[in-house]
Amino acid sequence: MQVEERGQVVTRSMHPGMLLGDRYRLDDLLTDIGGARFWRATDQVLDRSVAVHTVSTDDPRAETLLTAARQAATITDPHVLKVLDCDATESSAWVVNEWGRGASLDVLIAEQGLPSNRAVWFVSEIADAMSRAHARGLAHGRLSPENVMLTESGSVKIIGFATDAALHPVGAGESGNYPGADPIRRDVRDLGALLYCALVGSWPGASVSSVRAAHRDSRGPLRARQIRAGVPRELDAICDRVLSTHRTHDRIDSSRELLAALSKYAGTAPPPEAVPLESMPEWDATEPTAPLPAEITEISSPPTTIAPAADPFDWTEGMTDEHDIPAPPAPQPQAGPDRPLFAPEGTRRTPKPGAPAPTEPSILEPAPPAPAPELIDSGWPFAQTSVETEFEEAPPRNWLRGPLLVGLALALVFAGLLIWKLTSDPATPSGSQGPDKQSSGGASAQIEIQKVRDFDPEGDPQEENPDQAKFAIDGDPSTGWSTVTYKRRPDLGGLKSGVGLILDLGTIQRVSRVELDLVGSPTSVSILAAPTDSGAPDSIDALVTAGEAKASTEANITLDTAVRTRYLVLWLTKLPAVGGGYRGAVNEVRAWS
Repeated sequence: MQVEERGQVVTRSMHPGMLLGDRYRLDDLLTDIGGARFWRATDQVLDRSVAVHTVSTDDPRAETLLTAARQAATITDPHVLKVLDCDATESSAWVVNEWGRGASLDVLIAEQGLPSNRAVWFVSEIADAMSRAHARGLAHGRLSPENVMLTESGSVKIIGFATDAALHPVGAGESGNYPGADPIRRDVRDLGALLYCALVGSWPGASVSSVRAAHRDSRGPLRARQIRAGVPRELDAICDRVLSTHRTHDRIDSSRELLAALSKYAGTAPPPEAVPLESMPEWDATEPTAPLPAEITEISSPPTTIAPAADPFDWTEGMTDEHDIPAPPAPQPQAGPDRPLFAPEGTRRTPKPGAPAPTEPSILEPAPPAPAPELIDSGWPFAQTSVETEFEEAPPRNWLRGPLLVGLALALVFAGLLIWKLTSDPATPSGSQGPDKQSSGGASAQIEIQKVRDFDPEGDPQEENPDQAKFAIDGDPSTGWSTVTYKRRPDLGGLKSGVGLILDLGTIQRVSRVELDLVGSPTSVSILAAPTDSGAPDSIDALVTAGEAKASTEANITLDTAVRTRYLVLWLTKLPAVGGGYRGAVNEVRAWS
C-alpha cells in the first residue's frame, strides 16, 4: 500500500534512503523491537547525524511517543540528548534526537565495574540533571545502563528521555524489582542502581537492562561489598539506602538526596536546587541598569557538578573506532615540601653520608638516626634476617686481620673434631642422627592456640557463626565451627573469596605444620600468616599464603616454608556440598612448630 506524504510517495514499510519531513534521510536501521524502529539518519539541512525513532500510526504507542517527545523537548539540560523534531503522517509517527558518539555504561563497565571515584562522578552528573527534571515533574522512566553514556568529548549524556519509556512501557518491560512505583520513583531507584552497576557490574534497577541481573535476597539486591571486594563502605551504604525495600529510617527517596549524598562522599557541595520561574520576584526587564535577581543569576549559570578525580583507569579499554574516548587530563603538580614520592607526611629527604647539610632549616621533624645493624624481627612472617643499613665506610684496620685468621682456623679444627666424635661414637647407632641433627620428618612440638574467632572480612555483617568458633580448638572432635550454607556454587556462591578462622598463638611462634579435622569433602583451604609486626588481621590484603590444600575429612598441611607469626588464618575458599547448597566445617585445628 502506498500513500502520498508532502508531495512524495512512500510505503508503510520504511527503508534506507527514505525521507521524513522532507529533511531527515534514513540511513541505517539499528534495531527493530516490537514494531519500534531505531534509525541512524542524516539531517540534510544541517548535514549532521541524528537518531530517529519510528512507530506505525496505528500503533497504540504512537500518541504516547509524540506526547513524551514534546515534554522532553522542553528540557535544555546539557546532559540530556535533545529532542530536535517530531511529527506524525498517515503511516508513521517519528521523533528525531541528537546523535551521541561515545560508549554507554553497559559497555564501560566491561563486567568489572568502574573505579569508585569514576562511578561517583558519572552518576552524580546524571543525578544532577535528573534532579532538575524531577523538580518540574518530568521523569525519564527507563534510566538503564544502555541509556546513559560517556561521549568522546568526556561528558555524560542521558539518552531517550521520556521517549524510550513511551516505546517500552512498564507493562511490557517491568523487571519485577520494584512493581507499582511511579515514574519519578522508578528514576530514583534506577539512579541508585546505576551507581551499584558502575561499582560491581551487575544491574538491580527497576528498568530492564541487558546487563546481568544482580543477586537478590528478601531485602533487595545483595550489598555491593558482598559482590565486589574494595567497594567503599559509604558508597555501599548509599546504594542500600536507595535499593533496599526494608530501610525506613534513612532511605533516599529523591534524586536530590542522592546527589547530596554523593557530593558529601566526594567532598564537594551539591549544586543549588533549581528555582521555578513562577516563584521568581518580579523585576523590570526594561530597566537597562536593573541587576538580575540572585535566583535568576543562579539558575541561568551552568550547573555545578562533581569533577572526576584523577585515577589510572583506562577509559579507552574495550572501545573501538568512533567510540574512542580521550583520557582525562592529568592533575597539575602542586608545590609542597621536598620529600620522596610516596613518603608519608612528616618525612624529608635524608642527605647521603658526606653530603652537605641543607642551608635552610626544615620545618619538618628530622629523620631518626639509623639503628645499629642487628638481628631484628622485620615484620615478615618468614625467617628473620639482619637489616642492612648504610654506614660511612670505615678506614681499614689491618691490625685485626691476624687474630681473626687465627680464630677462624681454631674454629674449623674444633668443628672437625666434633663431627668426627659424633659420627664415630659407638653409642650412636649406624644410620641414626646425632643430637644436633633432626630430620625434616622428626617429631615437632604442638603449639597451644590461645584464642580463636571467626574471620569474614568480605561479609556484611562481618561475622560467620562467631559463637561456634571456640569449638574448633576445644579438643572435642564431635564439636566444631561451620560456615553458613551458600547457594549455587562451592566458591561461597561467588559472593566472596573466602571465610575462615583467626588463630591467636599468644606470642610469635615458629609454625611448620597445621592439622585439620574437617566435615565433608572436598574442602579447599589455605593457611595464611600475618606479619610479625602487625596485630590481628581485619582483611587478607597483608597476609601471606604459607600453604594450601584440597582436603577431605582430615588434612595435614606442611607449610611451604616455616613461618614466624602470632596470627594464623584458616581460609576456606571452596566448600563441600550439603543438602540445599555448600557448607564448610572445622571440628579441630592444631598447629605444630
